[in-house]
Amino acid sequence: MNRTITTQNTKILSHLAALACICAILASSSAADQPRDDEAKKHRIEALYEEYRRNFADVAAISAEGAMTQADPQSLLFVDVRNQDEQDVSMLPGAITDREFLKNPEAYKNRTVIAY
Repeated sequence: MNRTITTQNTKILSHLAALACICAILASSSAADQPRDDEAKKHRIEALYEEYRRNFADVAAISAEGAMTQADPQSLLFVDVRNQDEQDVSMLPGAITDREFLKNPEAYKNRTVIAY
């Protein structure tokens, strides 16, 4: 059981890290490739996300609203899977880095892990 939890947590983090990379690539592409208005940007990001979800259908997804309405918010653990430059700018209060999480995933086995 413990190995399964560790494997699942590691898998979730790696999938979400891939999603973060997709978002970074989207953000860094040339201005000519970028949607020009907010609605177009939203549709582009949603399309990328849906494509990503199809590739990793076995990984549970949760919205920000869903995360905040958990029965026990203290059981939530936010894991920041963004690159170091982005983490240096800001992190959610109480969040830990993916590196910190992967040092000892067993320590968090009773928490709901939400990677962002």
